Amino acid sequence: MRSFRLFVVLFILFGSKLIVAQDALLWRISGNGLSKPSYLFGTIHLHCQPYEVVKTVLTNAIDSSNVVALELNFFDYDTRVAMLKSEMAKSDKTISSQLNQKQIKLVDSVCQALLGQPLTDFDNRSPMMLMSRLYSTKSIVSCSEPVPIDILIAGICTKTGKEIFGLESFAFQDSLIKSFPDSLQIAWLLDFCQNTDSAKSEFNSMTTLYNQQKALALYGLLVKNSPEMIFFKEQLLDDRNYRWLEFLKDNMKEVSIFMAVGAAHLGGETGLIAALRAAGYTVTPIIIK
Repeated sequence: MRSFRLFVVLFILFGSKLIVAQDALLWRISGNGLSKPSYLFGTIHLHCQPYEVVKTVLTNAIDSSNVVALELNFFDYDTRVAMLKSEMAKSDKTISSQLNQKQIKLVDSVCQALLGQPLTDFDNRSPMMLMSRLYSTKSIVSCSEPVPIDILIAGICTKTGKEIFGLESFAFQDSLIKSFPDSLQIAWLLDFCQNTDSAKSEFNSMTTLYNQQKALALYGLLVKNSPEMIFFKEQLLDDRNYRWLEFLKDNMKEVSIFMAVGAAHLGGETGLIAALRAAGYTVTPIIIK
Protein backbone atom coordinates (compact mmCIF):
# COMPACT_ATOMS: atom_id res chain seq x y z
CA MET A 1 0.00 0.00 0.00
CA ARG A 2 2.74 2.47 0.87
CA SER A 3 4.33 2.35 -2.60
CA PHE A 4 1.01 3.07 -4.25
CA ARG A 5 0.14 5.76 -1.74
CA LEU A 6 3.47 7.43 -2.46
CA PHE A 7 2.66 7.37 -6.18
CA VAL A 8 -0.68 9.07 -5.56
CA VAL A 9 0.78 11.77 -3.30
CA LEU A 10 3.47 12.56 -5.76
CA PHE A 11 0.79 12.73 -8.37
CA ILE A 12 -0.65 15.53 -6.30
CA LEU A 13 1.76 16.88 -5.19
CA PHE A 14 19.76 17.74 -23.93
CA GLY A 15 23.27 19.32 -27.68
CA SER A 16 25.96 17.21 -26.14
CA LYS A 17 26.52 13.65 -27.34
CA LEU A 18 23.49 11.41 -26.88
CA ILE A 19 24.47 8.08 -25.36
CA VAL A 20 22.15 5.10 -25.77
CA ALA A 21 21.15 3.18 -22.63
CA GLN A 22 18.76 0.36 -21.73
CA ASP A 23 16.79 2.54 -19.34
CA ALA A 24 16.53 6.30 -19.11
CA LEU A 25 14.40 9.30 -18.21
CA LEU A 26 14.82 10.90 -21.64
CA TRP A 27 13.70 9.15 -24.85
CA ARG A 28 13.97 10.27 -28.47
CA ILE A 29 10.97 9.53 -30.72
CA SER A 30 11.77 9.14 -34.41
CA GLY A 31 10.82 7.21 -37.54
CA ASN A 32 7.31 6.41 -38.77
CA GLY A 33 7.29 9.42 -41.10
CA LEU A 34 8.62 12.02 -38.66
CA SER A 35 10.88 14.61 -40.29
CA LYS A 36 12.22 15.75 -36.92
CA PRO A 37 12.47 13.84 -33.63
CA SER A 38 10.31 14.52 -30.62
CA TYR A 39 11.21 13.71 -27.02
CA LEU A 40 9.59 12.00 -24.04
CA PHE A 41 10.86 12.78 -20.54
CA GLY A 42 9.87 11.35 -17.16
CA THR A 43 9.57 13.82 -14.30
CA ILE A 44 9.35 13.50 -10.54
CA HIS A 45 7.24 15.85 -8.48
CA LEU A 46 9.59 16.19 -5.50
CA HIS A 47 13.38 16.43 -5.90
CA CYS A 48 16.03 17.89 -3.62
CA GLN A 49 18.74 18.36 -6.27
CA PRO A 50 16.84 19.04 -9.50
CA TYR A 51 19.78 20.59 -11.30
CA GLU A 52 21.50 17.20 -11.22
CA VAL A 53 18.89 16.22 -13.82
CA VAL A 54 18.41 19.46 -15.76
CA LYS A 55 21.64 19.41 -17.78
CA THR A 56 22.73 20.31 -21.30
CA VAL A 57 21.41 17.17 -23.01
CA LEU A 58 17.97 17.84 -21.56
CA THR A 59 17.88 21.58 -22.22
CA ASN A 60 19.06 21.08 -25.79
CA ALA A 61 16.21 18.65 -26.41
CA ILE A 62 13.82 21.28 -25.10
CA ASP A 63 15.42 23.97 -27.27
CA SER A 64 15.24 21.80 -30.40
CA SER A 65 11.52 21.18 -29.95
CA ASN A 66 8.75 23.50 -31.12
CA VAL A 67 6.36 22.83 -28.26
CA VAL A 68 6.78 21.64 -24.67
CA ALA A 69 3.85 19.57 -23.40
CA LEU A 70 3.48 19.21 -19.62
CA GLU A 71 0.78 17.54 -17.57
CA LEU A 72 -0.19 21.06 -16.46
CA ASN A 73 0.78 24.48 -17.77
CA PHE A 74 1.97 25.79 -14.41
CA PHE A 75 2.31 29.36 -15.67
CA ASP A 76 -1.20 29.57 -17.04
CA TYR A 77 -3.17 32.08 -14.97
CA ASP A 78 -6.33 29.97 -14.69
CA THR A 79 -4.31 26.92 -13.66
CA ARG A 80 -2.53 28.79 -10.88
CA VAL A 81 -5.79 30.24 -9.58
CA ALA A 82 -7.41 26.79 -9.59
CA MET A 83 -4.43 25.30 -7.72
CA LEU A 84 -4.58 28.03 -5.09
CA LYS A 85 -8.32 27.62 -4.60
CA SER A 86 -7.92 23.88 -4.21
CA GLU A 87 -5.16 24.29 -1.65
CA MET A 88 -7.36 26.60 0.42
CA ALA A 89 -10.57 24.60 -0.03
CA LYS A 90 -12.21 23.09 3.03
CA SER A 91 -13.30 19.46 3.13
CA ASP A 92 -16.89 18.42 3.81
CA LYS A 93 -15.65 16.23 6.65
CA THR A 94 -12.99 17.06 9.19
CA ILE A 95 -10.14 14.59 9.45
CA SER A 96 -10.62 14.13 13.20
CA SER A 97 -14.31 13.22 12.74
CA GLN A 98 -13.14 10.14 10.84
CA LEU A 99 -10.68 9.01 13.52
CA ASN A 100 -10.96 7.56 17.00
CA GLN A 101 -9.13 9.18 19.91
CA LYS A 102 -6.07 6.96 19.61
CA GLN A 103 -5.81 7.72 15.89
CA ILE A 104 -6.25 11.46 16.49
CA LYS A 105 -3.38 11.37 18.95
CA LEU A 106 -1.20 9.51 16.43
CA VAL A 107 -1.89 11.87 13.52
CA ASP A 108 -1.49 14.93 15.74
CA SER A 109 1.89 13.70 16.99
CA VAL A 110 3.13 13.20 13.41
CA CYS A 111 1.88 16.66 12.39
CA GLN A 112 3.71 18.16 15.37
CA ALA A 113 6.91 16.24 14.61
CA LEU A 114 7.05 16.81 10.85
CA LEU A 115 5.25 20.14 10.38
CA GLY A 116 5.58 21.75 13.81
CA GLN A 117 1.81 22.28 13.80
CA PRO A 118 -1.10 20.41 15.42
CA LEU A 119 -3.72 18.42 13.54
CA THR A 120 -6.27 21.13 14.30
CA ASP A 121 -4.48 23.42 11.82
CA PHE A 122 -5.32 20.95 9.01
CA ASP A 123 -8.49 19.36 10.32
CA ASN A 124 -10.76 20.94 7.71
CA ARG A 125 -8.61 19.82 4.77
CA SER A 126 -8.72 16.50 2.98
CA PRO A 127 -6.56 13.59 4.21
CA MET A 128 -4.74 13.59 0.85
CA MET A 129 -3.87 17.26 1.19
CA LEU A 130 -2.47 16.65 4.69
CA MET A 131 -0.44 13.68 3.41
CA SER A 132 1.00 15.85 0.65
CA ARG A 133 2.18 18.33 3.25
CA LEU A 134 3.64 15.59 5.45
CA TYR A 135 5.43 13.87 2.54
CA SER A 136 7.14 17.05 1.39
CA THR A 137 8.78 17.70 4.77
CA LYS A 138 12.51 17.43 5.41
CA SER A 139 11.95 14.39 7.61
CA ILE A 140 10.76 12.41 4.58
CA VAL A 141 12.50 13.92 1.54
CA SER A 142 15.68 15.07 3.34
CA CYS A 143 15.54 18.72 2.25
CA SER A 144 13.53 21.77 3.25
CA GLU A 145 12.39 22.85 -0.21
CA PRO A 146 11.93 19.96 -2.66
CA VAL A 147 11.29 21.12 -6.22
CA PRO A 148 9.09 19.51 -8.91
CA ILE A 149 11.14 18.84 -12.04
CA ASP A 150 8.04 19.88 -14.00
CA ILE A 151 8.28 23.41 -12.57
CA LEU A 152 11.93 23.71 -13.61
CA ILE A 153 11.07 22.71 -17.16
CA ALA A 154 8.23 25.22 -17.25
CA GLY A 155 10.65 27.88 -15.98
CA ILE A 156 13.14 27.09 -18.75
CA CYS A 157 10.35 27.50 -21.29
CA THR A 158 9.26 30.89 -19.99
CA LYS A 159 12.84 32.20 -20.07
CA THR A 160 13.36 31.12 -23.67
CA GLY A 161 9.86 31.94 -24.90
CA LYS A 162 9.11 28.29 -25.68
CA GLU A 163 5.42 27.50 -26.07
CA ILE A 164 3.95 25.36 -23.26
CA PHE A 165 0.94 23.14 -23.81
CA GLY A 166 -0.98 21.77 -20.85
CA LEU A 167 -2.07 18.19 -21.48
CA GLU A 168 -4.68 18.34 -18.73
CA SER A 169 -6.58 20.87 -16.68
CA PHE A 170 -6.04 21.17 -12.95
CA ALA A 171 -9.76 20.55 -12.46
CA PHE A 172 -9.38 17.14 -14.10
CA GLN A 173 -6.38 16.18 -11.96
CA ASP A 174 -8.16 17.42 -8.85
CA SER A 175 -11.17 15.27 -9.73
CA LEU A 176 -8.94 12.18 -9.85
CA ILE A 177 -7.75 12.81 -6.31
CA LYS A 178 -11.26 13.50 -5.09
CA SER A 179 -12.46 10.23 -6.60
CA PHE A 180 -10.66 8.30 -3.85
CA PRO A 181 -13.16 7.55 -1.05
CA ASP A 182 -12.65 9.35 2.28
CA SER A 183 -12.25 6.01 4.03
CA LEU A 184 -9.38 5.05 1.74
CA GLN A 185 -7.66 8.42 2.16
CA ILE A 186 -7.93 8.05 5.93
CA ALA A 187 -6.46 4.54 5.72
CA TRP A 188 -3.49 5.87 3.72
CA LEU A 189 -2.99 8.72 6.19
CA LEU A 190 -2.95 6.35 9.15
CA ASP A 191 -0.62 3.95 7.38
CA PHE A 192 1.77 6.82 6.70
CA CYS A 193 1.64 8.06 10.30
CA GLN A 194 2.33 4.56 11.60
CA ASN A 195 5.25 4.00 9.20
CA THR A 196 7.08 7.27 8.62
CA ASP A 197 10.44 5.50 8.55
CA SER A 198 9.19 3.20 5.78
CA ALA A 199 7.82 6.20 3.87
CA LYS A 200 11.24 7.85 4.01
CA SER A 201 12.96 4.64 2.89
CA GLU A 202 10.55 4.23 -0.03
CA PHE A 203 11.06 7.83 -1.09
CA ASN A 204 14.84 7.35 -0.96
CA SER A 205 14.52 4.21 -3.12
CA MET A 206 12.41 6.12 -5.61
CA THR A 207 14.76 9.10 -5.86
CA THR A 208 17.77 6.77 -6.14
CA LEU A 209 16.24 5.10 -9.19
CA TYR A 210 15.29 8.48 -10.62
CA ASN A 211 18.80 9.86 -10.15
CA GLN A 212 20.13 6.72 -11.85
CA GLN A 213 17.79 7.58 -14.77
CA LYS A 214 15.88 4.32 -14.52
CA ALA A 215 12.32 5.20 -15.47
CA LEU A 216 11.39 1.61 -16.31
CA ALA A 217 12.65 0.35 -12.96
CA LEU A 218 10.84 3.22 -11.26
CA TYR A 219 7.60 2.08 -12.84
CA GLY A 220 8.17 -1.33 -11.26
CA LEU A 221 8.72 0.20 -7.83
CA LEU A 222 5.66 2.45 -7.94
CA VAL A 223 3.21 0.26 -9.77
CA LYS A 224 4.07 -3.42 -9.96
CA ASN A 225 4.83 -3.60 -6.24
CA SER A 226 1.48 -2.01 -5.34
CA PRO A 227 -1.48 -4.42 -5.44
CA GLU A 228 -3.85 -1.47 -4.95
CA MET A 229 -2.93 -0.23 -8.43
CA ILE A 230 -5.15 -3.02 -9.78
CA PHE A 231 -8.11 -0.84 -8.83
CA PHE A 232 -6.77 2.58 -9.91
CA LYS A 233 -4.18 1.95 -12.63
CA GLU A 234 -6.67 2.43 -15.45
CA GLN A 235 -7.79 5.89 -14.37
CA LEU A 236 -4.43 7.14 -13.09
CA LEU A 237 -2.16 5.73 -15.79
CA ASP A 238 -3.72 3.84 -18.68
CA ASP A 239 -6.48 6.24 -19.73
CA ARG A 240 -4.19 9.22 -19.52
CA ASN A 241 -1.41 7.44 -21.41
CA TYR A 242 -3.84 6.70 -24.24
CA ARG A 243 -4.92 10.35 -24.53
CA TRP A 244 -1.30 11.57 -24.46
CA LEU A 245 -0.32 9.02 -27.09
CA GLU A 246 -3.07 10.30 -29.37
CA PHE A 247 -1.85 13.87 -28.82
CA LEU A 248 1.64 12.86 -29.91
CA LYS A 249 0.44 10.91 -32.94
CA ASP A 250 -1.81 13.78 -34.03
CA ASN A 251 0.88 16.45 -33.78
CA MET A 252 4.42 15.06 -34.15
CA LYS A 253 4.37 15.17 -37.96
CA GLU A 254 3.69 18.90 -37.87
CA VAL A 255 5.86 19.99 -34.93
CA SER A 256 8.61 18.59 -32.74
CA ILE A 257 7.27 17.99 -29.22
CA PHE A 258 9.06 17.68 -25.90
CA MET A 259 6.60 15.87 -23.64
CA ALA A 260 7.38 15.77 -19.90
CA VAL A 261 5.07 13.69 -17.69
CA GLY A 262 5.42 11.71 -14.48
CA ALA A 263 8.04 8.96 -14.86
CA ALA A 264 5.52 6.25 -13.90
CA HIS A 265 3.77 6.88 -17.24
CA LEU A 266 6.77 5.70 -19.27
CA GLY A 267 7.14 2.03 -18.33
CA GLY A 268 4.93 -1.02 -18.42
CA GLU A 269 2.95 -2.80 -21.12
CA THR A 270 0.50 0.12 -21.39
CA GLY A 271 3.13 2.82 -20.80
CA LEU A 272 4.01 5.50 -23.33
CA ILE A 273 7.24 3.86 -24.49
CA ALA A 274 5.57 0.54 -25.32
CA ALA A 275 2.58 2.33 -26.88
CA LEU A 276 4.78 4.51 -29.12
CA ARG A 277 6.76 1.48 -30.29
CA ALA A 278 3.55 -0.44 -30.96
CA ALA A 279 2.40 2.53 -33.07
CA GLY A 280 5.51 2.17 -35.25
CA TYR A 281 7.85 4.77 -33.79
CA THR A 282 11.48 4.23 -32.85
CA VAL A 283 11.91 5.18 -29.18
CA THR A 284 15.55 5.47 -28.12
CA PRO A 285 16.70 5.89 -24.50
CA ILE A 286 19.22 8.68 -23.91
CA ILE A 287 21.51 9.25 -20.93
CA ILE A 288 21.52 12.82 -19.59
CA LYS A 289 25.18 13.85 -19.03
